[in-house]
Formats: sequence, structure tokens, C-alpha cells
Amino acid sequence: MEKRGIETINHPYMDRLKKTLESYKYHLTCLEKRMVLIDNDSANCSDFELNEKEILKIKTISEIDVLKRTIKLKEDYFVKYFKITSVELDEMERNFNKIINEAKAKRLKNKAVNKLMSEVRKDVLKSNDEVKLTYYKLLKKALGK
Repeated sequence: MEKRGIETINHPYMDRLKKTLESYKYHLTCLEKRMVLIDNDSANCSDFELNEKEILKIKTISEIDVLKRTIKLKEDYFVKYFKITSVELDEMERNFNKIINEAKAKRLKNKAVNKLMSEVRKDVLKSNDEVKLTYYKLLKKALGK
């Protein structure tokens, strides 16, 4: 089975994840450019400035290594996460309002539903799809679905 890259996944929830990776990759590009710039125009530098450039070079190499590992881990995580949750996310998109309405109707009779509904922050649900999916699953379970 061919490994599917993050760029090939077409789903609305992946947009935010892709933007995170784009930011990391842009940071990596900037760090790599820094390495080139550090070496430029060293002829007129004092011993102190040359030493500071070497220190910056060492730190930059370390940052590049960490960032490359982070990018790789995040890409692998996002692909794995998406494979597992894409079906659940699609189901949630289709049925979220229905489950919420049913929960509202049963809220007073069902303590678990009432507790879930009173503790959730709607702004978090709107901004974090993973939290929204977890909330959706918990509500379904509390409703006996």
C-alpha cells in the first residue's frame, strides 16, 4: 500500500493542519537561509563577531534538526490521525446538529447529557475539531447511541 502524504488528503479539517505544517516549513526555510547569511561577509569581522557567528551557526543547525524531526512527526501523525478519524469526522458533520438537538431535548432527564452540555465551551468546539469530535462521541454515548 502506497503511503499517502499529507498534501494528498482532501478534507476541510486538514486545512488547519496543513497551515501548521506550512508554518513549520517556512520557519525551516528561514533557518536554512540564516545558515547561508551567517557565512556571508565574514572577512571584515572581528574575532568576537566570528565567534558569535559560529555560536549562531551551532544553534541554527540544532534548530534545523529539531524542526525537521518535528515536521516529519507531525506529517506522520496527521496522516495516521486522519485515516482513523476521517469516517468519524464525516459522520459528525452530517449528524452533529441532530445529536445536539436530541441532547437538548433530553438534557433535564439525563444527568450525563446535562453535565456534558453545561461543561462544554462553544468557542472551543468551533475552533478545535478534535475536541468537537470527542464531545460528539461523548454525547452519543450518553444518549445511548
